Amino acid sequence: MKTYRRVVSLIVFTAFIGGCALAPSSGRGGTKPKAFSMEVKVAKKVYKPGELIVVDVWASEDCYLSLYDISTQGEVTQIFPNSYAADNLIQGRRIYPIPAKSDAFDFEVSGPAGLEKVRGVCTKANVNFFEEQTRNSSDLFPSVADDSDRFERAINTRLNAVPDTQWAEAEVSFQVR
Repeated sequence: MKTYRRVVSLIVFTAFIGGCALAPSSGRGGTKPKAFSMEVKVAKKVYKPGELIVVDVWASEDCYLSLYDISTQGEVTQIFPNSYAADNLIQGRRIYPIPAKSDAFDFEVSGPAGLEKVRGVCTKANVNFFEEQTRNSSDLFPSVADDSDRFERAINTRLNAVPDTQWAEAEVSFQVR
């Protein structure tokens, strides 16, 4: 009888431990996977003022793309979508050069010397994060912030209103010399 109880106790204990080991994680303590991802790249690490630059964008799923140039002086301009290319829906798993060869605009590095960044944000729904700044602007590439810290606070506040599974972001930086 004692042996029977030990065997039953051992089986129950083993089943309990095994069940705990195989139980799905609650997600606490780990990082939550994003619904989709994106990449933003440029061809070189260093550009000279006057050089043309192309930003390559890739997203894992169909989404709406917004690109922001953060100048060496911290000024932030929305470079895509823009007056020349208003349709910002991109297909997933495809590299998009911005500007494309067929686009009627170029991106020219202007300087002064320093670190310049391009930040990309993709969303499942078409969200204009800076509608007030871009709606009435006559600029081809509207300014959205005169200070990169102000831009970061504004975009992060707006992204917090979008569910985590509905957006992705990426950034690339390069030197202007």
